[in-house]
Order: sequence, then structure tokens, then C-alpha cells
Amino acid sequence: MVRRLMLAAVVVAAAAAAFMGPGATRALACSNETGVFWSDADTAGNIVYPTYGSYAQITESDHVLKCTALDQFGNGQTVRELINGEFGHYAEVGWGMQICSGSGSKCQRAFYEFKWGNNTSYIQKYSYSCLNPGTREAWQMTYSGGNWNGYLQCYSSGTWYFVDWFPDSSNVGYADNEAFQNSNSSGASNEGDLQETHSVLQWLDSGGGWHGTSGTGYPRGIKCRYDTSNRWNGNWLSGNSFNFTTSSNGQGCSPNPAP
Repeated sequence: MVRRLMLAAVVVAAAAAAFMGPGATRALACSNETGVFWSDADTAGNIVYPTYGSYAQITESDHVLKCTALDQFGNGQTVRELINGEFGHYAEVGWGMQICSGSGSKCQRAFYEFKWGNNTSYIQKYSYSCLNPGTREAWQMTYSGGNWNGYLQCYSSGTWYFVDWFPDSSNVGYADNEAFQNSNSSGASNEGDLQETHSVLQWLDSGGGWHGTSGTGYPRGIKCRYDTSNRWNGNWLSGNSFNFTTSSNGQGCSPNPAP
């Protein structure tokens, strides 16, 4: 059964200038956003295309935030579809950590975001009681009924909860995973934390079948697609999981394509 869970009933609608992803122009207190993107790969080592949905389980930890502006994400992790493989055209669902009170206390919020160039940007945030450091949630983005639909499964088991949706005429993309951070200024020493683990990565085919990414013939199964972080690189763990390590070598892979 799929249903929306709004424990604590916190819903935040953001305007078009709100969080838009790496490289976007925003009128926000923390304007330096960087991200690391990994995608499912086929047996030849190419990014799988087309896919009709994306799934992963993502850990949640407490983090030092370099962005301390009220209600602005300091960092976060998502499951997403880069729709048609086009720059600036995506739907994503996941969690972000932010300062949520005047006292400086931190909280985690589920969020759904859809973006298509400079014309469409939609984001909403929700509070779920299961989003706490030390847990691991499953996230899923799929297309049905003319919409890209985001889902959350608390603790990676049991009921799937519908988070949000946005309409789009295209139903295909790259199955993608992202970690991002916001800070006040650029440079590796100014970037916030990203260290989480994405595991059990899967992509959805046109017939509704989910595929793991252990990758017969291409044992790595997943690969770095894009990286704008000067502090963090994705770190391959298995054919369907990765985490993040600090790096003195800067960005970990070349654009292929940009987000």
C-alpha cells in the first residue's frame, strides 16, 4: 500500500529561486553548492539508458553544516532521474539536513524536487519521524500517470510512502544518485560533509522490472557520472553501492553529462 505520511505535518513550498541543484543561480544565503553524482552502468560500462525509475537505500548521519542559514539545506542525498539525459532536467527525492530553528538545532527533511531548465522549478519539503541520524531509508523515483513520483520507505522495509510528484511528458532518463552540500564560499576547506552510503542501487525497465547493478561483464556496475566537489569523491564499494571519501585530487570524474 502506498500512502503519504506527514508526521509532524511540516510542508514547505519553495519558489522558483529555491534549491535548484549544482550550478543553478539562486538568491539564497549559501550560494556555493557542490555535488557528486553516480549512475547505474551496463555490462559495457556505459550509463544505462533509457531507465524508467531509480531506487537506492541511503544512510543518514549527523553532519557539520557549513550552511547555517535557517531552512536552507546544508547537505543531503537523493535518488533521481536525469530526464532524457538532459542538463537541468531532473526529478529527485531524498533527504536534506538544515538548521530548523532560531536556536540553531538541526533537523532532516524529506524533499521532492523537479527542475527543467530555467522554466520550471518545484520543490517541497516534508517531515517524517523516521528521518534521523543512524537510520537507513529506501528512496524511489518512478514514472506513472504522466508524472514523476517520489517515494520513501522508512528504515528500508515495510510500507512505501508517497512523497510528491510533478508532471512531465517524458518518461525516461538516467537512474542517478546524488550527494550535495551548500556552503558560504568555495574551496575544499569550506565544503560541508557528504559521508553517507548509497546501496542496493537499481534501475527500472520499460516492463516494470527492477535490475540490480552487479554488472556481469562489467563488474563495477555503477560509475561516477559528474562531480563538482573539491573535497569529496565517490568511493566504489561494490557493483551496487558506493560511499564518499575526502580527496586531495579535486573532482572525481568528468561531466557525462552535467546534471
